Amino acid sequence: MGGAWWQILTLEELRGLSDHEVARRVNNVLAPQGPGIANQIWRQPADFIAAQFYVAELDRRESQRFEEKRDRTERTRFRVDLAIEVLIILLIGLELVMALKQDREQTRAFQAQQAVWSNMEKSLDATAGTLAALQKTTETMNTAVQNELALSYDPSVGVSFDPAQQMRVVNTGRTNLMLGGSKIANQPAVFLGTPYLLGPTAGYAFNAGDLFGELTRSLKPFSRGPSIACEVYIKNELGVEFVVNSTITPVSDTLGTRLVTQVNGISRRDWPKR
Repeated sequence: MGGAWWQILTLEELRGLSDHEVARRVNNVLAPQGPGIANQIWRQPADFIAAQFYVAELDRRESQRFEEKRDRTERTRFRVDLAIEVLIILLIGLELVMALKQDREQTRAFQAQQAVWSNMEKSLDATAGTLAALQKTTETMNTAVQNELALSYDPSVGVSFDPAQQMRVVNTGRTNLMLGGSKIANQPAVFLGTPYLLGPTAGYAFNAGDLFGELTRSLKPFSRGPSIACEVYIKNELGVEFVVNSTITPVSDTLGTRLVTQVNGISRRDWPKR
């Protein structure tokens, strides 16, 4: 019997735990090391609620670290842009000072005036080269920052079947996703009338009763049927389309007859035409 319900922590005590300690508490709740097979199989609702509580704390810390990293990146980019703009202004001011000085020298003699214009032309060429180099550096840094930020929009999705014979798609990432539809084996792709918004940890359930019956109808006890392919169509916040590739396998074991899913990968690919 789980003991998560009596291990109550205050908010200050929870904040004081390290990530390793929180993860250990999750493992102790879900897979305790105590004696007896019943202690490892039969879980109480309070144990799962406690595990979910600690997992939520880990997710909150990970989200906080991600936000802090993104803020640092944005501050660094702002400081670099500001420094470049200040440097450009200084260069322009230097050019103005040089131009005023050369204008005063023009009144002295025609030859001196020619020399001043020649020097000014060379200075302008050098300044143009400097500005071009600064612009290229800025573009390179902006590209690097954009690539780093784009990594945060990589989707992460889980696909599973629940006891109610529903195929559930869950957003396990840190950004919003749009769920478009799905495709089972060689059947035509099925799309939602309106793409469904999946926030972080949010899910959507497809009614899969007919699929469950079809795959398990001829399944013998304690056996495993052939796997079929399943595709789920999602889109990230940048509007980029992805396909979640997974397999569905009918299984009959001590837990009963069920469908087991496995996500094999998420690829950047356009959805099929409707």
